[in-house]
Amino acid sequence: MQYKESVVKLLEAAKENEKVGRRVKGTLVDILEVKKGYELAVERALGANAQAIVTEDINDARWLIEYFKQNISGTITCFPAKNTRPVSLSNNMVQGNGVLGFVVNFIKYEEVYTGIIFNVLKDIVICDTLENAVEFVKKEGHKYKVITLAGDTIARNGRVVGVGKNHD
Repeated sequence: MQYKESVVKLLEAAKENEKVGRRVKGTLVDILEVKKGYELAVERALGANAQAIVTEDINDARWLIEYFKQNISGTITCFPAKNTRPVSLSNNMVQGNGVLGFVVNFIKYEEVYTGIIFNVLKDIVICDTLENAVEFVKKEGHKYKVITLAGDTIARNGRVVGVGKNHD
């Protein structure tokens, strides 16, 4: 994954400055272990949140943002692990031709990050192909965001995004 410049600069500062480094747990994508073959789908499910900085708590997030404002241009997003309330995931079983399951079933992470993961990836389903994703949405309506293994996306609002050979 290619990070935006402001994130790169903060991650560099975390390596060089102990006060910064002890507050940065990594980016959201860094704290995940993704099942082989599902990397692109998970990256697309995370969207811009993949580059968010994970902190232990809201005090570390506040400290980093103050540091950032004084030293780095651009924007950053922080997810404080202890202060991000877990939301409940859908209890519904998702079924259909080519429906692989909820994206959270294809990642591993430390328990302390559950609130962040559930907030960001709530009710996102992975299908094998765009054709099967379209059929799933026709059957279920727009209750879920649907992502294919190739990274194509059908949003809850009906927007469909395709991924070409050289996606970003």
